[in-house]
Amino acid sequence: MPSWLAGVAMSTTSVAVVYAVMLEFGFNVTDYGKTVLAACFITDLGTVLALGLIFAPFTLKTAVFVAVGVAAFVVLPWLTPRFFRRYGNRPSEMEAKYLLLCLLGLGALATWADSEAVLPAYVIGMVLAGTVGKDHALIRRLRTLTFGLLTPFYFIRAGSFVSSPSSSPPPPPSFSCSWSKSSARSSASIPLPRCTRRRTRRRYTRRC
Repeated sequence: MPSWLAGVAMSTTSVAVVYAVMLEFGFNVTDYGKTVLAACFITDLGTVLALGLIFAPFTLKTAVFVAVGVAAFVVLPWLTPRFFRRYGNRPSEMEAKYLLLCLLGLGALATWADSEAVLPAYVIGMVLAGTVGKDHALIRRLRTLTFGLLTPFYFIRAGSFVSSPSSSPPPPPSFSCSWSKSSARSSASIPLPRCTRRRTRRRYTRRC
């Protein structure tokens, strides 16, 4: 079981960090940036699913969480556009409150079922991408709320689980694992942007 946990943990990426870097340099509006973000999203979603399947107790609580989650993911794409049309564009920011209610409610249900609380957030993001993605003002407000309020608490909580004494003795296993992870990903992902850049240059040269 520890080897499974280590393998799954080393396969994940930080979508929050990658998205912040892409946003800072303006890559989030390019095809390259969208491809990288989609790859990070799929990798993290697979990691969350793997952790949920490996460590879920599969009790009655799990069945309740799965049933409520499936019902919510079916109803939300139908309910959300109608809610936004009826209560949207108001000073009370009902759209943001509605999304936070869905995220926190399903996250609390996942925690109660001893599953991954972030799993409903991934699925809600996928099923509501078409509705929320059309409102750029709402996206900016959610971005401000997420990066300004929620993300710092997430990293503070994640850092509280790290033991400094266990990672300090030489040779530090965390450094070797991080190096092997970074080197493997870099060697696998660097050739793709170079090939894409060459193809783009060739197309541009042909058009000219």
